[in-house]
Amino acid sequence: MSPYWARYLAPPPRSWLRCTNRPKATLSGTGGPQTYTGKDVLAAHKHMNIDEQELVSAIDDVMTAMTKNGYEQAAKNDILAILYSLKGDVVRV
Repeated sequence: MSPYWARYLAPPPRSWLRCTNRPKATLSGTGGPQTYTGKDVLAAHKHMNIDEQELVSAIDDVMTAMTKNGYEQAAKNDILAILYSLKGDVVRV
């Protein structure tokens, strides 16, 4: 995890702990068999006040995890493009 997230190491809110939609949304969006029935990206992130640095740091963490787990560059590029395309529905909404 990047040092940027150290300020968030306090226990997360209970609502965040109950969130099970992230894996389903990711797998559904990448062609997996899962069906995502949760909120759309904008509704899920509204009022979270995520800034550009937080988004980039989160994307960096995903890319690092993919590298550590041996994903090919083409797969990482696909996920990077998907995550960055969500910027307008995540940052400062």
